Amino acid sequence: MQIYSYVLNGLYFYIMRIVILIFCTILYTSVICQISDDFEDGDITNNPTWVGDVGNFIVNAEGSLQLMAPDAGRSFITTAAVFPDSFSLSFAHTFDFSPSTSNLSRFYFLLDGQDVSKANGYYLNFGENGSADAIKLYQLKAGASSLIGSGTAGAIALASNFVKLQLDFQSNVFSLKAAYDASSALVEELRLPHTIARSSGTTYIGFECIYTASRVDKFYLDDLALVIYQPDLTAPSISEVNVIDSKTLNVKFSEPLSAESLLPANFTLNPGPIAISAVEQTGSFTNFNLIINGTIQPGINYSLGVAKLTDLKGNLANNLTFGGIKRLAQPLAGEIFISEILFDPVSGGSDYLELYNDSELDVDLKGLVIKNLDNTDQKTITTTTIIPSKSYLALTADPAQVRSQYQTPTEANIIAFTLPAFNNDAGHAAIAFPSETQLDDFKYLDDYHNALLDVVDGVSLERLSFALPFGNGNYASAAKSVNYGSPGYANSNGEIASTGEESFSLLQRKFSPDSDGVVDELLLNYNLDEDGFVLNLSIFDASGLPVKKIASNELLGRNGFVRWNGLNEDGDLERPGIYLLIGTAHSLNGTVIEISKTCILAARL
Repeated sequence: MQIYSYVLNGLYFYIMRIVILIFCTILYTSVICQISDDFEDGDITNNPTWVGDVGNFIVNAEGSLQLMAPDAGRSFITTAAVFPDSFSLSFAHTFDFSPSTSNLSRFYFLLDGQDVSKANGYYLNFGENGSADAIKLYQLKAGASSLIGSGTAGAIALASNFVKLQLDFQSNVFSLKAAYDASSALVEELRLPHTIARSSGTTYIGFECIYTASRVDKFYLDDLALVIYQPDLTAPSISEVNVIDSKTLNVKFSEPLSAESLLPANFTLNPGPIAISAVEQTGSFTNFNLIINGTIQPGINYSLGVAKLTDLKGNLANNLTFGGIKRLAQPLAGEIFISEILFDPVSGGSDYLELYNDSELDVDLKGLVIKNLDNTDQKTITTTTIIPSKSYLALTADPAQVRSQYQTPTEANIIAFTLPAFNNDAGHAAIAFPSETQLDDFKYLDDYHNALLDVVDGVSLERLSFALPFGNGNYASAAKSVNYGSPGYANSNGEIASTGEESFSLLQRKFSPDSDGVVDELLLNYNLDEDGFVLNLSIFDASGLPVKKIASNELLGRNGFVRWNGLNEDGDLERPGIYLLIGTAHSLNGTVIEISKTCILAARL
């Protein structure tokens, strides 16, 4: 019997512990989340229950509460809500118009009744006349309104307005935080001491829309939550650092900071160390420019050291370091080159222009101007566009199509950019930075393509050497092995350097004109000490019979290439064998250079 009593007592205490645990869980949940409605259930008459002009609202396909009234007027809905001593009220609100006294919205809270003409409580007002519209906080006393605080002037004066909002009340202080696009962090706009006069009865929240006939469906509400206020115990941090120019860093912090945190002496840039001469706010309480007492050099990895950061709640972070800060170089002549161009795409395809960064630094192409000097059309790169050191970058209107057509490797660097119009037969591509300073150019013709190609649609012209101008023979059709184009990575013809100090020299004595991209043409490189040489050059077979006149009184520049594609005067491909290049180059001052070279035309290399 005693054992039975022990068992009953044990069972009783066990059951009571479970009951108490369940009760505490329910109680805790009710305190943590007083009310929540994201409207995803599509029902505004249950959980929570909204009353009033509910027939003038719908839950739309995006899961937001939307006004859908039959005509101009006023619509007002409320729901009961228990407000803890410290609370956080948040929601998202969109109105697709510039607000006015005829088109505005109000969000009520701590109402002691559902008739706002008689009630006590508070509301947030969205709309007035003029361009200085701001979120405003009002108090209601027996239906009479009085303004107690305002957010940022002009923040909701746009033709379409999105607001993500959080209103906190704790220790007799209101704090209003807001963001005006969905991806931005909340920023505090208002902080003021205030003692709330609470009702002992039921309290409500309410949403009111006042509108003309053209705005009956332009109000939206979403993600409503009323929860117990959770104090901020997290220390601030650095979210992002960007180099603006040689004297300025832009720093974004995780939250608003105390004034003491923003003293220049708290910041140091390394290596150096380089001191900060000023800290300037730029538009929000978390975004600041640091003015450098020195110069930020391109290509150096810097780190920003911060002695102490304190947020508005006194949370402290000491000795922070943010690394990986680098100033990008600007485009310069002799460092950024035109590397390849597709000017005659296949039907439905896109032109592309490829650039090469020959410098030792990563370069930001923002501000670079792409031109066609033949038709004066030009386009400017307006956003930060990085081309790494010793790397290629292809610009095209349709990167997906270009990648698909040329089956580019995954590392190919191709971005979307609308190029100037390049004609299929001839054009003059150029790049400039700034717009009046030309960095490089290429005056192309469709005749520059390999004569053995039956079709040149979709075939690009690649630069052979970055040591020589793009032109003067310094080009070749892209190889068949890369589908006749190599956008965004190394050219299929490779980079060819000039050889030695000889005035005329063959880069390779053996070539195979079979369009496989492997030495398809014979290249005679020239490096001359003066301008104005005139070239006469012919090809002869091993028997001494003339095959092809390559140049007849052709005016040369200081350097470039003369090429033979293996065709004779009749346009037929010569047989494999040994051939001679015989000719002379005459200068204006009487200098004569004799040219005599031997080459081998092979069936395949």
